[in-house]
Amino acid sequence: MNIIRLIIVLSISIFILYFLVRNYNKGLALTVFFLILLPNELCVELGADLPTITAFRAIILVVTFYSLYKGKLKEKCPKMPILNILIVIFFSKLASLIFAFKFAVSLNGIIVFAIETLLLFVILTKAVNDRQTIISIMYGACSAIFLIVILGLIERYTKFNPVDYIVPSNDPRFDPDKINSIYSTLAHPIHFGTALAMGWPICLYILDKQDNPLRKNLFFICTFLIYGGLYFSGSRGPWLGFCVALILLIVFKFPRIKQKTLFIVYLVILILMMRPGIYETISGLWTATFDVERIEGSSFYYRFELLKVAFREVIKFPERLAFGYGDGSAQVMDLRGMLSYGSGREVNFWSWDNHFAVMLLHEGLIGLILHLILYFLIFYYLIKGIKLIPQERSLMIALIASNAVLIFMMTNVALFSPQLGFIFWTNTAIGLILSQKIYKIKT
Repeated sequence: MNIIRLIIVLSISIFILYFLVRNYNKGLALTVFFLILLPNELCVELGADLPTITAFRAIILVVTFYSLYKGKLKEKCPKMPILNILIVIFFSKLASLIFAFKFAVSLNGIIVFAIETLLLFVILTKAVNDRQTIISIMYGACSAIFLIVILGLIERYTKFNPVDYIVPSNDPRFDPDKINSIYSTLAHPIHFGTALAMGWPICLYILDKQDNPLRKNLFFICTFLIYGGLYFSGSRGPWLGFCVALILLIVFKFPRIKQKTLFIVYLVILILMMRPGIYETISGLWTATFDVERIEGSSFYYRFELLKVAFREVIKFPERLAFGYGDGSAQVMDLRGMLSYGSGREVNFWSWDNHFAVMLLHEGLIGLILHLILYFLIFYYLIKGIKLIPQERSLMIALIASNAVLIFMMTNVALFSPQLGFIFWTNTAIGLILSQKIYKIKT
């Protein structure tokens, strides 16, 4: 099995390298396409505590080495506003490593951040210099989202998922109690819904810019399928994330958003009339959310409980309060405690469904505060771009709405599907490239 995955990873890396050599900009678009589409399970395990070679890391390293070889990363360009804080976060993670609960696990986490976040961001912001490349990258991202939803819908109706043939046999995907859940190429059904909610505003933007009738109809169908995929994700989080994106599109006056909203309303009404059971499903989940005696309500309050647990653990020692227990510690620590809601039973806190709580436990108050500043700055520059780049207004709004979905979802799920981060950082890089390199707005 490891050999098969190694062959697949090498083949994709060579394929991307071939495109980079032929047309560097299209190669970058293909890179983003594969980063969003491929499953995290497509990897080569080296054993022991050594870092896993995922397809993502192999692709990013191939693009990095080729970009260095061609001098793409040496070109002079305006410094990206958030790069400094990303570097500070990296060093904060190194400080956490000193006090790591398990050194090898935390070191792996730092390597992942260095490659999948810091290195990817540098590549995109350094190598992309024109609007056409940006549009190509967005087409690549949308194409990946469309394939994810199509694979998800096929999985929903046929129970077939090609990822099942490359993951270890003990993976949670094989849990018979989750037979109706959709994973597609993501690591969890909630992540599947989150990817669709994040991709939806970007797909709306691409759809809005289509002049060719055939392409416009194709993108309309694919965007329509996203609504079905969101419903079948079966999770309240992505549904609410979709609502967050929709509200932001309305608030910032995305082009023809009123017509698009009316279409969604009419679509929902039509579906509810045709399939009344759908209303009962949604209504039941909403009611259960606030009932602590039911699993849906328990999971709602559990996400807030995790913040208390993380804070309880870090305040035990000053160095933990500052730097936490190191990346990956939530997965290896044995944390037990009494719930403060419901029957107050004792539980083992192994499922960390609140990414902000994970940040606090892993990186302490310093790391959590640095991340909050980072997210604030990202939205600050994107919102600033709406006012100062009127010709790119609709694109900036779409990027804001897409990124806001992920920030919202961080309150109710741990982000262990790297694809979600790739969407977020591609959006962020595109927004900053437009404002700092193409239109050269003073910051």
